[in-house]
Amino acid sequence: MGVFLRLLPSLASCHAFANVIFFQQHDATEFFEKVPRFWLAMGLSVIGFIFSFIYCMDAGLNFLGTIDFYINFVMILVGFFEAFGSAWAYDILGQFERLSPAVVWSFMVANFGAIFLGCGLWFGLPNDNKQAVWGGFVGAISWYLIGVAFTGYLLKKRLAADTEGKWTMKSLWWELYFGNIVALRDRMQTQIGRVPFVWCFLMKHIIPHLLIILFINLAQSTNDDGPLFGNYGGYETKPYQVLGILTFVFTLVVFAVGVIFPDLYAPLALPQVKEAEMELAKYKPHELEKMQEEAGVEKAADGKMADEEVEDVLAEPADVQDHGSVEEEA
Repeated sequence: MGVFLRLLPSLASCHAFANVIFFQQHDATEFFEKVPRFWLAMGLSVIGFIFSFIYCMDAGLNFLGTIDFYINFVMILVGFFEAFGSAWAYDILGQFERLSPAVVWSFMVANFGAIFLGCGLWFGLPNDNKQAVWGGFVGAISWYLIGVAFTGYLLKKRLAADTEGKWTMKSLWWELYFGNIVALRDRMQTQIGRVPFVWCFLMKHIIPHLLIILFINLAQSTNDDGPLFGNYGGYETKPYQVLGILTFVFTLVVFAVGVIFPDLYAPLALPQVKEAEMELAKYKPHELEKMQEEAGVEKAADGKMADEEVEDVLAEPADVQDHGSVEEEA
């Protein structure tokens, strides 16, 4: 009975893991959407079975222990990218236009520079130095206040350049602190319901900062044999530590490739909503032409549709697009 209870969580985890890969490959990509579900499930099961042989030996347990440590770096990194992308990178070009790039970059340096300075003092000074804790807080807060003060100076210059009177100092500060994340929340609420404002505050001003601290704290952790990074569990450097570090490096490479070549991952996520279709259509002229023909939108002189026209077409319900011309004829 005890053996069964120990095996049951493992079987459930394997089943869930296989389901995630199966449904993602079959329902959300262009590669396997036409492959019968039976053969796709069979292929995944056979591949998993072959790679699981190593875990019948001691080497597999060593690999499992090593990867289990280094995967923590990956999870923290992924969490930071998600929080940073939602709260800081989202609509950053729009904030450049509304506030100026100097204001946005200055505010970003004030926030994350303070965290890096605090971590440098907290983890860089000797562990027996009790002043390191207070020094880290003082350094981080001082950096933040100086950075925000300089950002305020840039905002005053931006306000002076506003000849149309569209902005006030209060509205500029609000746009800087919460403008983009609140806009994202408003778009999300149309699909998932009410999202409290505290989510905006946590996503932009708490979670990314805490994840940086957790990452640095984990990276500099030590034991009796030295730093854990590259020396975890006393396992040999080759192949265990190398494989663990490569797991983390692979995540960085995947992220960097996505930033440099954003269209490369498009086939891995078929558009599920109108907004995704609109975004992908901007980079595919043949789909724009098809949308023009279906919606009856005239092309511009260069044969392209403006972003606003694409958005209007995709935002319009299908039944309205189909019957709009009929109503006009009637």
